[in-house]
Amino acid sequence: MSEAVEVRFGLELGSAWNLLTEQGRSLHDCYRRSLRQTQVAERVGFDAIFTGHYYARYPVPILQPWPLLGNLASFAGDMQLGTGILLLPLLHPMDVAEEAATVDVLSEGRFILGVGAAYGEELDHFGIEKKTRGRRVEEMIEVIRAMWRGDRFDFSGDFFELKGVEPTLLPHSQAGPEIWLAANADAAVRRAARIADTCFFSPHANLTTLGRQQDLFLEHYGAAERGPRPTWLPLMREAFVAETTAEAKRLVRPYVERQYHELYISHGQDKVMPADDDRFDLPIDELAHERFIIGDPETAVQEIMKYVERGFNYLVLQVPWCEVDDAANERAIELLGTEVFPRVRELCGARGAGIGK
Repeated sequence: MSEAVEVRFGLELGSAWNLLTEQGRSLHDCYRRSLRQTQVAERVGFDAIFTGHYYARYPVPILQPWPLLGNLASFAGDMQLGTGILLLPLLHPMDVAEEAATVDVLSEGRFILGVGAAYGEELDHFGIEKKTRGRRVEEMIEVIRAMWRGDRFDFSGDFFELKGVEPTLLPHSQAGPEIWLAANADAAVRRAARIADTCFFSPHANLTTLGRQQDLFLEHYGAAERGPRPTWLPLMREAFVAETTAEAKRLVRPYVERQYHELYISHGQDKVMPADDDRFDLPIDELAHERFIIGDPETAVQEIMKYVERGFNYLVLQVPWCEVDDAANERAIELLGTEVFPRVRELCGARGAGIGK
């Protein structure tokens, strides 16, 4: 008999703001939006909330993840909390280890540390050479895990020299939070297979690219003698659901145009994608194909099942953080939890071991 396949769903909170389109509203309104989204997500059955991270990226301020997640832990119920993603090379690993351990303690062991290598102007602002990103990430993850083990340690690397460190602030559980390493490029996918608990697959790649990169990840994960596959194969997707597909497309179109045709291109996000999947200037319908989850609840089910059937089992969904009003976003979150996820879970239980590779 086929066994049911567990699929989890996270929500990427709208903790960012667009100064050009949100005139007259304050950053406290942005916090209140994140709080309301957390409460709705918890009520309708999401498994986790995530929040992003960057610095001084005009015109989009973002609430910093550590204080925000620490605050929202009180409202998240049994949901997991995660960073999606933390720009690791801009930080110090000892600080990251203790900040993450704090949120893990506050959430009683339900924290996920999602990290990435950064790609934009933040690297210049912090004086980080782009070519060193990957090696910095590797050193930092090694130090973070040493901090979580709690034993006195020394570390000597290309970027960090630590002597006689005696960690005292430890995670809730001995194992510590899972580390999900985000990847746009193939090199980052291979790195995740070697050093992270899993790869946090790109929100921008289409399904063809994701499938190829999943195969690449599992190949290198196995070659590192880590087993056949990790428990979770997570990815992030842009998502918006309304009562009808036409209404969903109408409401989300300004957001997609602003996000992909303007902001991402201006900040160089397309430049870090694989060469065969780096066009963000495509017409909206072509850009959205097998890349975004947009439509009525049944359409959303069909789109999500494409990823589930390819073996992805933890989907972090990002509703628009600008251009779409709060009520429509909260309705989208509600429809996902009440109409989409139950149907997906039903299909996963029925199809069982036929899902995935």
